[in-house]
Amino acid sequence: MNNKINGVSAFATTKQAFRAAAMACVFAGAALVSNGALAADISKKTSVIELTDGSGGFFSTFGKNNLNGTFIDNYTFSIDELSSLSGITTSISTKPSIDLLELTGFKLTDSFGNVFNGTRVQSGQIDEWNLLLDKLAIGTYTLSVSGTVLTNAAASYSGTINLSAVPEPETYAMLLAGLGLVGFVARRRKLVVKAA
Repeated sequence: MNNKINGVSAFATTKQAFRAAAMACVFAGAALVSNGALAADISKKTSVIELTDGSGGFFSTFGKNNLNGTFIDNYTFSIDELSSLSGITTSISTKPSIDLLELTGFKLTDSFGNVFNGTRVQSGQIDEWNLLLDKLAIGTYTLSVSGTVLTNAAASYSGTINLSAVPEPETYAMLLAGLGLVGFVARRRKLVVKAA
């Protein structure tokens, strides 16, 4: 059987259609890859914040040619007593009117998955986020910083956390009992002096 369409065999038409479809797939794949390259994930691996006297720092730097690269950098630390936390992360551009890095998030996650979001204080040439929390329980925490690189120049951010112990209720009870005892002794002495 000789199947011809306008003088061309049906087999040749099918072959051409297959080639056209294959080329379309190649171009579509290339487009997807190139779009992915524009928004590459440039996150760093999880780091541990070493706490010294309740304070610790963290930072990350990004080399050149990371335009539109996004990141979520994670830092872990552990506390062994009830604590309050204050944290800050900042990215500062030293070039006027050029924003090198946009910080888009600053949060703390506990070992149970509870998330405590920071507050953006400032954006633009100076990007700043704060995080203030009271009464963190004993455990391990993950601090996350997220953002986007806005230039092909090198960029960086840095931050610190400070932890301070929160006194237990028993400590306050002992303090009040001690003050009461001192007051009782002082009053008794005052009465003994008046009687004499």
